Amino acid sequence: MRVNDRTTLTLQKIALASVIFVAGFSLTACGGQVKDPQMEKFKQGIQEQAAKEAQEPKLDVLIIKRDMKEGDVFKEEDLIPHQMPKSRVPAGALSDAKSAIGKKVAHEVKLGSVLTGAAVSP
Repeated sequence: MRVNDRTTLTLQKIALASVIFVAGFSLTACGGQVKDPQMEKFKQGIQEQAAKEAQEPKLDVLIIKRDMKEGDVFKEEDLIPHQMPKSRVPAGALSDAKSAIGKKVAHEVKLGSVLTGAAVSP
């Protein structure tokens, strides 16, 4: 490699480093965030849905506090009362813990799910 080639290569490296530095500085100057139109639209949709649900009537439901398998017995400490927008409440959701406590789990239920009558054995 000749001296001229090395000089050209060094100058190219310096130019590339300068471009990377300027790009990084630009991102830092704008708060490190580049606006993505699709992400902005998604965020707007989430905010609109949250505003809509805030206006909606709430219903009492029971939330399951732990994963449970078929045959387990519901105890009071397995259920959390919660209010959620009517449009998000699944069909058959239970709101009274007495309807489940002491009864067996009819099928596997997961932590955080809404308790429905179908999950409680008769």
